[in-house]
Amino acid sequence: KIIVGSSGVDDDANAYWTDTEGNPVHYWNNGAIYVYDLDGSNEVKITTSDPSYNDRFGSCVAIGGGKIVGGAPNEGAANNGLGTGSIYIFDLDGTNEIKITPSNVWQYAAFGNAVAIGDNKIAVGAWNENEGDVSGYQSSGAAFIYDMDGSNGIKIMPSDRSGKDRFGTSVAIGNGKVAIGARGPTSASDVPNSNSPNGSVYVYNLDGTGEVKITASDGNPLDQFGHSVTIMDGKILVGATMQHSGGNGAIYMYDIDGTNEVKITPSDLGSGDRFGHATAIAVGSVAGNVVGGSIETTDRWTSGNSKVYNLYSGHGVPSWSTTATVIDE
Repeated sequence: KIIVGSSGVDDDANAYWTDTEGNPVHYWNNGAIYVYDLDGSNEVKITTSDPSYNDRFGSCVAIGGGKIVGGAPNEGAANNGLGTGSIYIFDLDGTNEIKITPSNVWQYAAFGNAVAIGDNKIAVGAWNENEGDVSGYQSSGAAFIYDMDGSNGIKIMPSDRSGKDRFGTSVAIGNGKVAIGARGPTSASDVPNSNSPNGSVYVYNLDGTGEVKITASDGNPLDQFGHSVTIMDGKILVGATMQHSGGNGAIYMYDIDGTNEVKITPSDLGSGDRFGHATAIAVGSVAGNVVGGSIETTDRWTSGNSKVYNLYSGHGVPSWSTTATVIDE
């Protein structure tokens, strides 16, 4: 199946709720997920049973084990901002909805900003989590792991948790491990407050034990290492979208224990490309993704035994982006 998230969909453009002043507010940006066969046929549109304004359902998606998971990181927001967030689990035909909203998160946690399925588990990121609204830990972040039916949830926070780490920006599961990206600060003023100023990836056993922290050997503040992360075939792939001062980007590959670093950048990398915005691994290959810039994608597929680059232009040139699109055979 192919699943595609569409977080800006208005499920019913004519539906609205009434705010505290009696004004109608439309259900804009409540979101949807679309499911297709591998030839693009047999479309199924999935929406939640409780849509509301700016939920952004479909901001991230995952498929596996006969289930579809969609994140709604703004669900529960009182205005046009971050909410507590939720995830929704469905069968492949969109039935049997299960909604998960953890009780032990801050009201602006953005739970559901990232999701992954693997090893019969679901991983969820909440990059803005700060349980208890503790001073100095704003945007420290958290991640959660559940069984496929949403039960037996555990919460993971890094042992060196600090403000602006954004732990939970990305999540991945594979090889009996969960990898969680902490892309770190996005402004220079926040760098001194973070324990992941360059960005980091943390790797755990599926019960949250055995923490291993991975950082790039050539990292610099604001690289946003950990913006994307993938595990497969005994490897971890990490995107660092702002690596290099011009926002060129890079991807890094490691063994599952964080050793044997390999850095990958395309030969024609340019300022603002944000290479590594999305990553994926197939058996024997690595895929990186460039977002933004003015790169012409025609005849620019490069493939080989070790890597495949998917070049994306922000100027209307057709291409594929894996940020909210997942294929599972």
